[in-house]
Amino acid sequence: MHQSSAADPHIPLLLLPHAASSLKERTALLAYPALSQATVATDLPDLGRHLSATPATPVLLVHGADAAETLTTIAALLTSTPNAVVFLLIDPPRRELELSALEHGVTECLDWAALKNGQLPLAVARARARARWRSVSEPVPAGDVRDMHRAVAHGRELPVPVAVPDPAGGVDGVDSERLELMDTADKLHEAEERYHSLIAALQEGITLHEAERGLVYANEAALRILGLTLDQLMGRSVIDPRWRIIRTDGTTFPGEELPAELTLRTGTPFAGVSMGVHRPDGSVRWLTVGTQPLRRPGQSAPYAVVVSFTDVTTERSSLLALSASE
Repeated sequence: MHQSSAADPHIPLLLLPHAASSLKERTALLAYPALSQATVATDLPDLGRHLSATPATPVLLVHGADAAETLTTIAALLTSTPNAVVFLLIDPPRRELELSALEHGVTECLDWAALKNGQLPLAVARARARARWRSVSEPVPAGDVRDMHRAVAHGRELPVPVAVPDPAGGVDGVDSERLELMDTADKLHEAEERYHSLIAALQEGITLHEAERGLVYANEAALRILGLTLDQLMGRSVIDPRWRIIRTDGTTFPGEELPAELTLRTGTPFAGVSMGVHRPDGSVRWLTVGTQPLRRPGQSAPYAVVVSFTDVTTERSSLLALSASE
């Protein structure tokens, strides 16, 4: 199994898809960067064999359609391996199931958005920090604790006491473990920040639209091209008339014929579609647009669409000027 550095998004992981998942669904799971190097267990006994060989390896269980079956699997796993670090992938999030899973001993529940946003390594770091905190057999005496440092990982704080030697004697080395955990969390956070910075730095506009929630993400280039703020865009559906999208001949581009809408409805990706979009200042930006569907395992209909677009306004104006001069 791939052994990652602290800044590497890949982590050693055991993956157990739900029992009814097909080979295609299991393969799709491994397309996610955080899971690409995971070891896939065929069933619960197979997972148990892997855990016997590498008991410290985190486990990611994937919830199917049956909550009772998922909870039974969790109970069986944690009965046979009480110290296993178990994450549960639930999408869409279900509060009752999440609470029951946590009561059964699951370390943390995640959804697909968390997985795509690179939060799994951070969740593993948090779990390891908690485990190592509990495993310290001789805590540092209260008199030796002079400061409280907090390791911040993606907005969550990990309280990490750091022992400071007193004049009468040293510390037992526990402080170095705390500092190591802080360093790991910092590096994981840095890796995630680099990923988000890469998307943000693209000159190509990128937006993510969910079928139920509308627009949920736009990078800086998208905001600049569209002349809108993220607050103005959040929640806007792909067929919202406020987009005021037109065809190359100047006529209105019907919402039901837009590439993003067609991709959400049919799952068909598009590339190189030309269109114009009106900005709040009254100008029109001409775009070349592409789309890609996002599907959940076991579902044929996309739950979201990624839209990428390039501003070709300058190029189009040059071509029109050249054509007019001939």
